[in-house]
Amino acid sequence: MEEITGKRASPLMEAGGNFIIRGSSHTGKTTFAKKLAQELSRFSPKGFYTEELTAGPHRTGYRLVFFDGGEIEIKKPPVSQAQRSWRYETDTAELDRRLSALEKAAPRLVIIDELGKLETTSPKLLALAAKWLSPKTIFIATAPTEATAPVERLLDRDDIELYTLNRLNMERAIDSISKEVHHILKG
Repeated sequence: MEEITGKRASPLMEAGGNFIIRGSSHTGKTTFAKKLAQELSRFSPKGFYTEELTAGPHRTGYRLVFFDGGEIEIKKPPVSQAQRSWRYETDTAELDRRLSALEKAAPRLVIIDELGKLETTSPKLLALAAKWLSPKTIFIATAPTEATAPVERLLDRDDIELYTLNRLNMERAIDSISKEVHHILKG
């Protein structure tokens, strides 16, 4: 069983906490984010989780479900366009509006599922992720094992605690991060 260990910056963890949870496709990153948000609901987490949109066996896009209500769909373009580009289509103005509202709320706890799917749709998301990686915010995000260069730059920071998720360690990871968040927010 893979351990839930990673690099750790102790001084930062005393003031705030940054956690990135990596995993391959279908290892439970979204389930992790939803369960952790539920576990930490008394602290009113802000952010969102993703749901796959499918048509039969084919993924057609994602739905962002915000913890404080509301959804945004991010869909693959029609097949003829998809052959030219793998980018997803979304109402970028609405996504940026929701992200701006998150930023203005100055949340103490942010949970994002998943860095990696969305940076081509919204460069604002990566900018906010970098901003939230601070002692003022507890930032928790999932990311794919194979991430894009901008996400990898975030992962290379010394002020994050990095977890590698699999179905066998999910509950331990939730418990560990939940305890740390409780400790930070009660302190």
